[in-house]
Amino acid sequence: MFPISVVSQKTGLTPDVLRAWERRYHGVRTQRDDGGRRVYSRELLDRLIVIARLLRAGYRIGDVVELDSQELVERLEELAPSQAQGSGYASFTAGTASSTRSGTEKEPMEAAVQAVLKLDAGALREAAQMALTSHGRLELADGFVFPVIRQVRALQLSRQARSVHLSFAHSNLRIIAGMFLVLSSEGTGNTILVATPVGYGSDLGCVASAVHIHAAGHTPVLLGAEVPVEDIVSIVQDGGGAGVLITFVCEKYDSALYAECLRLREALPLEIPVYFGGRIPETLVRDLVDQGLIQLQDMAHLRSALS
Repeated sequence: MFPISVVSQKTGLTPDVLRAWERRYHGVRTQRDDGGRRVYSRELLDRLIVIARLLRAGYRIGDVVELDSQELVERLEELAPSQAQGSGYASFTAGTASSTRSGTEKEPMEAAVQAVLKLDAGALREAAQMALTSHGRLELADGFVFPVIRQVRALQLSRQARSVHLSFAHSNLRIIAGMFLVLSSEGTGNTILVATPVGYGSDLGCVASAVHIHAAGHTPVLLGAEVPVEDIVSIVQDGGGAGVLITFVCEKYDSALYAECLRLREALPLEIPVYFGGRIPETLVRDLVDQGLIQLQDMAHLRSALS
């Protein structure tokens, strides 16, 4: 069972919205624990994650909140394969759909992984172009780039690939993602600084995030990887940014990383939002959210938060 704070963090929906929905709609009714606090089952949490994704795609809450599981799955699959990826979807669709991707939709991913194993940059670009056709520019990161990295990493862990393959995938996919960042024009909104803390490089996440910041109408400033907290703070204090997004990869809870993120949050004015994303343990996510940082679950959530 999950408290409302965790559900809010995982869905991107505020506690006020969740409570209002509970009052209005039968489809999101919660339970109460022994202390009388509302708690959410795994099934309801997964349902809310899917509903939140549909809302970010343009649906109205009244159109989807009372749909059954099968109907929600069908709405999600009508959008794009990448909308049907991510936390909560696999368990939510168990028993209601045998697969979220057809054979043709799997082809770019499989082609990309084979290209990485052969260290074939040309074939990897061709696979990315196929993925672009099916996913669209804004869903390329969540629907193709990051899943390819995860699959190559899994092959490395099972000794079917080497570290050089993972490095090759990172380097070439970063170039591919960067091709879709429009540098010739600036957004009409705020300037958002994008960086990774020292020791936790996630330059691929930085580049992909910049694409979506631009799509949300803002101007991304890619500071790059390995950026000291003091430098980020100085740039903001000089008027160089209205918000900060840090991305990082962390396999297990890291108190040093937590301290760095906390230093950044405490050094900046409260009106400057500090967003974070990446591959992060759930316990670390919870602690960062408790300290006022804003988690971005995926690129669609990033666009929604900045819009």
